[in-house]
Amino acid sequence: AAYGPREAAAQRDAEAYSIYAMDAGAGADGKVVSMADNNEVFLNGVSVGTFNKGERWTGTVDDFDEFSASGPIYGSVRAGGEHVMASARMKGQRFSFVNYRRSALGIWVRALEDTATCTVTTNAGAADTRVVAAGAGTIFSFPTADTGANQGVTVVCSADVVLATGHTGETDYIVLPPEATEWYGVPSGWVGLSQSGTAPLVVTESCSETSPWHSCPPG
Repeated sequence: AAYGPREAAAQRDAEAYSIYAMDAGAGADGKVVSMADNNEVFLNGVSVGTFNKGERWTGTVDDFDEFSASGPIYGSVRAGGEHVMASARMKGQRFSFVNYRRSALGIWVRALEDTATCTVTTNAGAADTRVVAAGAGTIFSFPTADTGANQGVTVVCSADVVLATGHTGETDYIVLPPEATEWYGVPSGWVGLSQSGTAPLVVTESCSETSPWHSCPPG
């Protein structure tokens, strides 16, 4: 459907008010903080209360639980480490990332309104394909040592999902945004590039204190 500016803004707000527990396991300690006054919060469609700005709900959370609200919220789960919940604003159908340190990789995929067929591919080829029912989730889990460091990983789905990755001693738990043509951020010393296309891309990085450099991640 086509959206005008107001409709698009309303859609983005609604997505910001839905978050999903990832890498939570079963019965993990969760918390959801309200970022607005008079904010009713729902856990899998059931109201857990109305909260003012700065107040929080705490309780047990399972993988792929959905929290939604009438206003903005933020949530995380304590399951070994602190795992930030994925906002519906991070939804997409094509995701890419570099696995540099994990010897075993977990990818949490949560389908939204529609059933999604998702395929995970690494440098070694297709790792797994699954059908994820609307409103449900699945965990892709496999060893990565056979492909070495700097392993490109892509996840391509037929419908919108949110996605997080982690595993192996709490190394690099990340909620992943979908692929895009522009990124802004502050790297921690290393930048990993991956892409789901079949042809190489030319990527240019511009830094405030250095000259631009170019990288060409293969397809």
